[in-house]
Amino acid sequence: MNFNGALPTIDPCKADTILYEPLSTYADREATIFSNRDWIPTEVYARKPDGFRLGFIYAPKICVDCRLQGGTNVKPSFWP
Repeated sequence: MNFNGALPTIDPCKADTILYEPLSTYADREATIFSNRDWIPTEVYARKPDGFRLGFIYAPKICVDCRLQGGTNVKPSFWP
């Protein structure tokens, strides 16, 4: 193994997925994930042909909300 003195790192902005199924445990899982308010949902995970969502993707708030790092939520004029 070639270690080179560097330690492995974990991506602090790694997104994750929460699925609705099993529905019987969804509320508890959602409450656990979002209880500290450091995570926010970012997009629908997938849709079945009937339109039912399978879940959604969530990520650390600091990585997806640019206002937390001095940015703005106003769309720039050069974006279509």
